[in-house]
Amino acid sequence: QISSDGDVSFKEIYTFDVDYMNGAYHNIDYGGYNLTEYRVGILDEETGDINYLNESFNEAPGTFKVSDNGQIFRLQVFNPAEDETVHFVFEYTLEELITNYNDTAEINRKIVPENTDDNFAVDARIYLPGSVSNPDDFRAWGYGPYNGEIQPVTEGNQSYIDITVPDNPPNQFVEVNAIFPIALTPNNQNVVQANMKDEI
Repeated sequence: QISSDGDVSFKEIYTFDVDYMNGAYHNIDYGGYNLTEYRVGILDEETGDINYLNESFNEAPGTFKVSDNGQIFRLQVFNPAEDETVHFVFEYTLEELITNYNDTAEINRKIVPENTDDNFAVDARIYLPGSVSNPDDFRAWGYGPYNGEIQPVTEGNQSYIDITVPDNPPNQFVEVNAIFPIALTPNNQNVVQANMKDEI
């Protein structure tokens, strides 16, 4: 979810079909941005509720801990599971991830990093803070595996970007680059005085 001040709030849900596990690692590359408002939870598939875990260094089941080297924010989740499906939820915000140029706003982000262990399907949606009336002002490109698709969509008062990759290989990034009007992010402090729309 992109906000009017150029922040982007992420909600990532990873589904594991588990034979046995003690938990999971999740690495977030946030280099150059402030990472705030992080939470870790387990999604209950039947109720849709999220059980948020406590941050702790005691490594007890139902907790998570964080390590941070200034570039990678590493979450270690302690959630033993056996013969079940587990849905891990990772939420966080990257401040001023959007860049406002003179003539367009831009998001450029690897929504799947290069350090994944397994192949998996990717379904993602990026919500803009409003709608775009002129399609020429709302463009999106995807980078990664050849079988991925990306589509800018406007429905009523909401514009968004849909990304799907049916079978993303291990260690294969999925990157999104998109432009939209700066009128949607008027409070963004990440401003570059340059005309970039045509170049992008």
